[in-house]
Amino acid sequence: MDTRDSRYGSVHPFLTIVIGIFLLGNFTIAEATISITRLFGHQYNGQTWGVRARGDYLYVGNTYGLYTWNIANITEPVFQSQLNTTWTNEVVDLDSITGLIGSTYNGLITLNLSTPSQPSVVSIDPSNNIDQIVRDNSLVYVADRNVGIKVYTANASHSVSLLYTIQYAGAQGFTIYNNRIYIASMNGSIGIYWLRGTETEPQFLGSIATNGMVRRLLVRDNILYAANQSSGVTIWDVTNAASATELGHWSNPTHTVSSYAALACDLQFYDKYLFVADCWGGIVVLDITNPRIPREVLRYEQSSAVEIRIRGNYLFVADYNLGFTIFRITEDGGTPPPAFQVLYPNGGEVLRTNTLDTIRWESHSPYAWVSILINYNYPIDQWQVVAYQASNNGCYPWVVTGYDADNVRIKVCAEIEPESFDISDNNFSMIENVESSISDRVLPISSRISYAYPNPFNATTTISFSLPKSSNTHLDIFDSRGQLIETLLSRPLQAGEHRVQWNAEGNASGTYFYRLTSENQSISRRIILVK
Repeated sequence: MDTRDSRYGSVHPFLTIVIGIFLLGNFTIAEATISITRLFGHQYNGQTWGVRARGDYLYVGNTYGLYTWNIANITEPVFQSQLNTTWTNEVVDLDSITGLIGSTYNGLITLNLSTPSQPSVVSIDPSNNIDQIVRDNSLVYVADRNVGIKVYTANASHSVSLLYTIQYAGAQGFTIYNNRIYIASMNGSIGIYWLRGTETEPQFLGSIATNGMVRRLLVRDNILYAANQSSGVTIWDVTNAASATELGHWSNPTHTVSSYAALACDLQFYDKYLFVADCWGGIVVLDITNPRIPREVLRYEQSSAVEIRIRGNYLFVADYNLGFTIFRITEDGGTPPPAFQVLYPNGGEVLRTNTLDTIRWESHSPYAWVSILINYNYPIDQWQVVAYQASNNGCYPWVVTGYDADNVRIKVCAEIEPESFDISDNNFSMIENVESSISDRVLPISSRISYAYPNPFNATTTISFSLPKSSNTHLDIFDSRGQLIETLLSRPLQAGEHRVQWNAEGNASGTYFYRLTSENQSISRRIILVK
């Protein structure tokens, strides 16, 4: 058999090229170090728009409602129930017992997921034309084509309340990265806004003119990837939001329908790869090691892939015509990536106590929450908890706590599957930072935080501090991801004692940090909101 592909030239002699017939279409790989294997598929009447895996369950959004499947055995899913929420296209978690779904005609629907196999409707917010929902910590962002992006705050009562709306006509997709929100419009543009905190509406930074309708966006390392329903995938450098620069482009080279190069509908990152749902070409995988030259390495041809989700090394595909399909992803001879990989601190670092730092990790775990632990004398001492139920987003800001130690390691594990974990590769050190320790004595730095009381607190807490001399002073609140929530103070203050109250009524329970900055020095401290 000749496995040569005219688009790529001769096949590398050390790579296996597979050409075969599968149930849903033709499967071809060109110079691939990654592959997908079909495990299961189910076809529905009507159109399927969305899929979302949550624990042992898969939720499928369809013209006729929300379908629930048990996927504890991933190769033999078992149907559980159907909820008659017509034209369902998005499903997200709100908290451990609540979910949200988006419906083109019914609006934003809150679900009770306390019995995950039998979701039930709690409430309906009759928004129209919902295309995408994203939960980002305590906020929920909803793309509504009629008005733009609606921003809700998650309440302790397992519900949401509208906070504000970013007016952007034709919004049908968006992504959030580094305190910016990128909004894709079906009118041919991408709007970029700076998210300035929960109480302040975003500031417009710039826009990108696109050739056709952009449906979904992703950003990594200030590189924006846009799924264009007319022209494929376009890649931009958005370091400067006011003047983004186009870097690269991919289109389906075999497309023959109409004048479209590809109907790219959705995107997902997977290591150095970008998975693309091409509604006219199936599933395409691009190697984006060099974003200027995205290289197609795999294609699985099927009818009309419109949404893709990756959890661990499993790929879930919503197909407009064919229902949903589940694939296993393998790389380099079948070895899946680890569930977690601690990136920092990972060995050799020296951390100072009572300073604000960030634990970072890479995740291929399917779970939304992680536990973070620390061992001050590895492997002799016991593991101690840094955080429970931290968001599995790859970063956790923390005030470094501990004492002088040389054999310290960090452990990141799945909240409900602790045997799935990673530990720092080597020991790092911790030095007690006497100069910035928080105490009741006057410190040899320019500002000192005495305390926040009460802590933990419900709704309000008072932050007290002392300044040895007059200075410009800033007091900011950050969430557990390091995103700025609110600026409580930003003005000159006289020397002496000061007190500032934070009313956190509109924020979700969890861990927050306050940072006092004065005379180019800062001190951070952790506070816990409990409702």
